[in-house]
This record gives sequence, C-alpha cells and structure tokens, in this order.
Amino acid sequence: MTNNGPNINGRTSYGENVLTSIVTLAAKEIKGVNALQGRGVRISVNNQRLNIDLYINVFSGDKCSNVAFRVQENVKRSIESMTEYRVGQININVLGVTNEPPNSYQRDPLSLESAEKEAAMEEGALW
Repeated sequence: MTNNGPNINGRTSYGENVLTSIVTLAAKEIKGVNALQGRGVRISVNNQRLNIDLYINVFSGDKCSNVAFRVQENVKRSIESMTEYRVGQININVLGVTNEPPNSYQRDPLSLESAEKEAAMEEGALW
C-alpha cells in the first residue's frame, strides 16, 4: 500500500503486513482483549483512508462495548501516529467471550522436561 506522505523526494510504501501488525498490536494492548479470532484483521483503502475490520474475543467480565471502543481509539491513534494514513472506519466484531488466556493449554510434565533438555542441548551446541 502506498501513501504519498510528506516525503518530498519520493514516496513511502507500507506492506499490508506492516499495517496488519500495527493494528494487531494496538488491539492486543487493550485490557479485555483476549485474542484476535477468525479472520483477525481486514484492511481496505478508500481515498487514502483505511477501513479496518477486527475480529476479537473478549475476556468474561469486561463490557464488550467498552473494550471495542478502547480498541478503536488505540488502533486509530497507532495507525495515524506511525503512518501517514488516516483512518476511516474501524469495525469491531466480537466473536466470543472467554475466561481462558490466549494459547492456554496444559503441558505434560514429561514433555516440559524434554523441551528443557532440548533447549539446553541447543544452547550447548552454539558454543
């Protein structure tokens, strides 16, 4: 994605993955956001304005509308301070509510021990 910002000698281009990363990090900074879900982030450009769709899970106990509003504010602030783009719309789609932290899972103590041994071997191999 290209934006003709204030750079007089050329233009600045942002890969879609850069914009997606900015949006993702800004959303995850907000208390109450558990994880991005499904499609995660969709971004389209219309007249140098970004329209953003975010798909999130929210922690149980947090008011979804408050979380969504804070995400919108943080995403807008992040995009507009880190790029020359202006934000048009930010649509927050709450797909779920959960008590579980993202990527939580129970590890077998034996597999943990094996992982630690493998890590130690790799460290030793580097020296």
